[in-house]
Amino acid sequence: MTKLHLILKSFSARELSTFKQFLKNPLVNQRPDIHLLFEYWRLKRGILDKKDGFKYVFGKQAFNLQKWHLLTSRLFKMVEQFLIQEELKKDEIQQKSLLARAYRNKQIPSRFESTIESTRAQLTKTPVRNIEWLHQKLDTEYEYYDYIASHNRQSRTNLQTVNDQLDEYYIASKLRNACLSISRKTINEELYEIYFLEDVLEKVKASPHLLESPAIAIYYYCFRAITETESEEWFTNLRRAIGHYSKAFTPAEKRDIILLAINYCIRKLNTGDEYFIREAFELYRLSFLEGYLLEDKILPESTFSNIVRLASKLKEYEWAERFVESNREYLKPAFRKPLYYYSLGLLHYEQGRLKESMQLLAQIDTKLTFILLAVKSLQIKIYYELQELDALDYLLESFRVYLQRRSDLGYRKENFENMVQFVRRLVAIPYKNELEKKRLIEEVKAAKIFSERDWLLRQIERRS
Repeated sequence: MTKLHLILKSFSARELSTFKQFLKNPLVNQRPDIHLLFEYWRLKRGILDKKDGFKYVFGKQAFNLQKWHLLTSRLFKMVEQFLIQEELKKDEIQQKSLLARAYRNKQIPSRFESTIESTRAQLTKTPVRNIEWLHQKLDTEYEYYDYIASHNRQSRTNLQTVNDQLDEYYIASKLRNACLSISRKTINEELYEIYFLEDVLEKVKASPHLLESPAIAIYYYCFRAITETESEEWFTNLRRAIGHYSKAFTPAEKRDIILLAINYCIRKLNTGDEYFIREAFELYRLSFLEGYLLEDKILPESTFSNIVRLASKLKEYEWAERFVESNREYLKPAFRKPLYYYSLGLLHYEQGRLKESMQLLAQIDTKLTFILLAVKSLQIKIYYELQELDALDYLLESFRVYLQRRSDLGYRKENFENMVQFVRRLVAIPYKNELEKKRLIEEVKAAKIFSERDWLLRQIERRS
């Protein structure tokens, strides 16, 4: 698939129609052969046959491969110009910034200053207060500083404003990247160097007024929450800031921020802190209702799975089943069937329908890691509760070997290794041996990462 075909194939019907008008504009394109090649592409529904296409564009001319490649290259450049134009249309601040620069280059100071003031006014008026907004403010003030400094070096400048804006932009950007880096490290064990982070944290601590910036506040509270998990104060501040600054970020940014908060909740859940079940569920439900969950019309599989898991723990069975049925189509094809059966299996299990749950899990045939982990964990619980001990023993051993071979599971590996170890210990407790029960209870409670803590403690207490 050529790069030209790849881009054009991604266009919607509206974009193809708009691009057609773009090519007809003589200020943009004065070559009819480029327009004809695009029409040929549409006629053939994206299949570009060199010789047939050349004949469509150039008529009876003898086929020339170099001329064909030059033509497709020119159309590709037109496509890229169109994409730039379409993106620029969405960004009025960037348009004003470019206009101000043009006036300055044309040496029309009155129009330059008027455009800068208009840009400042629009930046003040917009409800968005994200990192991109801080960058736009910095660019605007720097453009004005450069204008003053180049005209009269004796005049007082706005350099202090430039420095203040640079600090805000840098601090917010550094904090956001730190949050994302730690999140990636937690999930995939990816390691990153984060230079000057301590200086940034100290600066915010020493200058509380910086927290008046929504971008700084959100990512500062987020960073403190995910790095100081023992203190719930930072998560409370983050949760409050998410509600307070709901209009300060774009939908995509809101999704990322809420997912960072949810990841905090999930990690707390994996330590056995069930208080965060409702918190995580409500954050997901907020994202779902406001349309933040879809990424390019795709629902991430981890998001889908977590929502079902949390809803089932809260006994929101009907809501969860409606969610599964109405949203499985948004999953990537590879996840659609296995995650659907796993989700229904989980809901059946939570309702005590163990054999029905096992039948659903038996229909799952996948090598996808996170689904395999979830399925095996659920099967272990079902086999134990049904007292199918031979099947349980076989599953525990195969699961142990699987985990031993995997070095890419992050904190999840410890969680599932604990599951295998503790269930084996539970099965091995002699009849009415209270001392062994007590020892196991103490070890389960002491485990730092174990998402099934409450389930296992219940099973220990029931063991006679």
